[in-house]
Amino acid sequence: MKLSQMKTEDALAKTCELINPIANIMEDTKCLDAMRKMADKANKNKTNLQLGLDFIKIFVPVVLVDHKSDFFEILGILNGKDIEIIRDQTLVETIRDIKNSVDTELIEVFKSSTITEQAK
Repeated sequence: MKLSQMKTEDALAKTCELINPIANIMEDTKCLDAMRKMADKANKNKTNLQLGLDFIKIFVPVVLVDHKSDFFEILGILNGKDIEIIRDQTLVETIRDIKNSVDTELIEVFKSSTITEQAK
């Protein structure tokens, strides 16, 4: 379930659960290097499709190789599933869980606040 669709109390509890696996990924030097590469490529007037492909080519492999357990934990938290269920389900089910977890509404809120901050 998307955080934006949860009651505030539930969303805050889920956010607290998400902190450790997300921090594990974001503190990894390989992940930081991958994000730097993506930022460098983003500054070259690429389309959203090209940026998405860069994300898939650069960042996703690092997460799936070095942080598979963190990835499963994040999906489990957001979808109310045990990590072992995520590990054992079919790829199609996992892709559905990913799609159900991507919270474009919440992303837009953060994007708009970032744009507002940059304008100051």
